[in-house]
Amino acid sequence: MPEIIKNKRTLKTIGKKYGLEFDPDLHYYIGDAYQNNRGEYLSTFEDNMTIDDGNRYKLQYFDGCFNPFLIRV
Repeated sequence: MPEIIKNKRTLKTIGKKYGLEFDPDLHYYIGDAYQNNRGEYLSTFEDNMTIDDGNRYKLQYFDGCFNPFLIRV
């Protein structure tokens, strides 16, 4: 089972680096499913999101959810 990232510091870091916005309470990605806040297409980097902690992250939908969550790969 993939680990959903709920750490606000990690979400904020990923959000700043890749132009994503996350819900502060429920931790899911808020925004267009195909473009980030900068107008870049998500498919160009969504499988290769990394930060200085050495982990890789990606956005993933779960059953019954309309918005994707950030998970650790």
